[in-house]
Amino acid sequence: ASVWVRIPDLPIEYYDAKVLHFIGNRIGKTVKVDKNTLFQERGKYARLCVEVDLTKTLLATFELKGRFYKIEYEGLHMLCRTCGKFGHYIEGCPEKKNANLDGNQNVQTQKTGGTDARSDTDKSNQDSMQ
Repeated sequence: ASVWVRIPDLPIEYYDAKVLHFIGNRIGKTVKVDKNTLFQERGKYARLCVEVDLTKTLLATFELKGRFYKIEYEGLHMLCRTCGKFGHYIEGCPEKKNANLDGNQNVQTQKTGGTDARSDTDKSNQDSMQ
């Protein structure tokens, strides 16, 4: 599904079409960049349209040059903060019994420069697929 995402507090020097497409492709597949973002008319957040698989865990943050940035998904109101999947809240999460109950998000984080910062379980699952 195509969804709009916001990246708050992204430094203005990253408001470049190539950089924004690179970031969007870390989240999913970049469909387009908001024209206000391209023309640097909004400084509070960058806005991108990306193609994501809503049946899979969505990224909550990504890392760029040693700093983590939050990803906000527009219009996805039933996004579970425990597993990162769309379609239910934390109260109905099938993975809740394994969740960290202190309210921290347990969704994936991805570094843009190479390796990702997923949990050890996710890394071993990914390694076994390669």
